[in-house]
Amino acid sequence: MAEYCEYMWDPTRGHPNHALARSIYQDQSRFNIRDKKLAIKTVRAILRDMPGVELKDCTDEYITRFLLARKYRTEQAAALIAAYQAQIAHRQDIFGNLTARDPALQRALRAGIPGVLPARDRKGRCVLIILASQWDPIAIPALVVQRAIFLVLETLIQDPRNQQSGFVAVVDWSGFSLRQGGALGAGALRNLISALRGRFPARFKAIHFLSAPLYVQATLALVKPFLDEKTRNKIYLHGNNLSTLHQHLPLDILPAELGGTGPGFNPGLWAEPVIHSAIKEAEVAMQNGQQNEQHIENSSEQPRKGSVVTVVEMHTNGDDATSKREAGDGSESRITTNVSDCNSIEMKNMASPDDINLGHLDDMDSPAEKLSNSSDFKIVQREADESMHESHNTQIEEKRNLIS
Repeated sequence: MAEYCEYMWDPTRGHPNHALARSIYQDQSRFNIRDKKLAIKTVRAILRDMPGVELKDCTDEYITRFLLARKYRTEQAAALIAAYQAQIAHRQDIFGNLTARDPALQRALRAGIPGVLPARDRKGRCVLIILASQWDPIAIPALVVQRAIFLVLETLIQDPRNQQSGFVAVVDWSGFSLRQGGALGAGALRNLISALRGRFPARFKAIHFLSAPLYVQATLALVKPFLDEKTRNKIYLHGNNLSTLHQHLPLDILPAELGGTGPGFNPGLWAEPVIHSAIKEAEVAMQNGQQNEQHIENSSEQPRKGSVVTVVEMHTNGDDATSKREAGDGSESRITTNVSDCNSIEMKNMASPDDINLGHLDDMDSPAEKLSNSSDFKIVQREADESMHESHNTQIEEKRNLIS
């Protein structure tokens, strides 16, 4: 089945023009719902044979993100899901509790580390930028920078347009100090590239470096041999020449810091709505949790409809013992026992129609007969007998005192 569907989803099969075949994958409107559901089922079937994959997380929407990242190639999408989940399990220092409610991540987003431009480029790609000189390594440690990058990407890949068109990243190193370089280290850059390469469902179309320091260039030189040719061709080093960057990105979408005609970069335009949404979701979840707890407490305190509560009332100044049985809906049954001879039982049945409908009084030949066989009535009768003997002994004692 998996091999057949992989054959069916081969974009070049039956197409003499490979460019046309690729365009079909880029135009998702040409897929009908049946085709997409078949691809999702195929990926899920492949994942069942893969050890360590959490299938409970693999909803249709979840799988679709990876299909879009791999142009609906089912085998590659399944492999990407397995690699992605393995990375999350292995790097909890980066992916654990990855939410915009984290104060450290909020500082990074508000500082634009990284930031998201409000406009897309001419190809519809989402543009991420990092102005490295704005980074404060004391307020935002290097690990938080990596976490913030993946938080932004996790948020952006929820939009199918970003999955379909891909991303462009611009990193401006101008003004980057030695103190900042020492806090970042070459290891962080290597880890970031390793995490993104084949382990995350985001399609990077290009990564542009401006004014990269020597140690960044050296790190890239070490990493590039381990990258495939397609990925290597997506990395651009522009030095201090902004004009070469403008050959790839239009001026009207770039901020003034990158030589564009737009206003200065304001990271809050994208960051604040994301932070506000995360806080709002947490508040709603907390309110729902409190309401559920209150509902459970109220349910445990109220008697269940049809349950029976037995209340025994002993009258010391008379010869009667009264047992009152109350149902959860307010109906009650009373038994009055004459303690002098215990031969007459008067029962007043006030059962509601709901009790009869629920079957609480089904198959009862008579209420008194049903109740006389119950454990509740036996308790009442035993306590009534004890009260009778106690009252009789008290009367005998009073007579003896009168005679004496």
